[in-house]
Amino acid sequence: TLNSHPMTHVNKNLDLNDTISPANKELMVISHRGEWASAPENSIEAMLLAADAGADMVEIDVQKTTQGELYLMHDDTTDRMSNRIGDTIEVQTHEFETLFLRQRDGGRNAAVTDIKVPTLRAALEAARGRVHLNIDTKHRRDLEAVGQLVFDMEMQNQVLIKMVIDPANPDTSILDANWYKSLTFMPVLLDPKPGKMAKEAVDIAQIFDANILEISFTSLKELEETHLEMQKHGIRLWVNTLDEVHPLDFSDERALKNPDAVWGELMRSGIGAIQTDQTPSLGRYLARN
Repeated sequence: TLNSHPMTHVNKNLDLNDTISPANKELMVISHRGEWASAPENSIEAMLLAADAGADMVEIDVQKTTQGELYLMHDDTTDRMSNRIGDTIEVQTHEFETLFLRQRDGGRNAAVTDIKVPTLRAALEAARGRVHLNIDTKHRRDLEAVGQLVFDMEMQNQVLIKMVIDPANPDTSILDANWYKSLTFMPVLLDPKPGKMAKEAVDIAQIFDANILEISFTSLKELEETHLEMQKHGIRLWVNTLDEVHPLDFSDERALKNPDAVWGELMRSGIGAIQTDQTPSLGRYLARN
């Protein structure tokens, strides 16, 4: 069992702007929901194990309940990852004392652990001075509360907030939030139109004054062209190699067999950040190269 959080090196000088800056030529390694092979996904334990494994940043999923509690959960139900059946939004504050996570990435057959589902506040405090966090805000309705909590806890230098943005109808109301100018926001561009990828990427990044953008792609050539255009504006590109969602054949599964054909090729195409479920393996590849 994992009753206590793993020990991690404390670095009080963490600065998100330095990590994201184009002046930093190193690849950013982002751990997807933490090291869930060793602890439940979206748990504080998995988050800190990822930091120990060398992740520059840990991606976590956040949702808000009807009572205003922000906590770590990916799905719109708690079924897959916890001992509770029901809608994520309907969790009552008192339930967090009896809400426990399932092993690894959950599922009906995954055993329930003694690790509680964490609140966002607890996760932020655990990460303070240890590792950058990427908060994937699953719903627009939750964004203001997420941003405000990060601001109130003075975690601006460690937290990157993201949300999917529709290039055809970008939600510019985000720009009006009280916390917006003080925090770093990353738009996520899914399924850009073929032939318009570079334009859509630059347009969205400029609308939100973003210096990093998460993107998917269907053409490596177009990805390279987009990188060159983004480079002119000082914007870092982020892609996923997750087995569950990845562009073309750039998956973690293939990377474990041929890392240079996946992670190496993406880096040569100008990618500056890779989100993976294989943080240690990506770290070893980078160390060798």
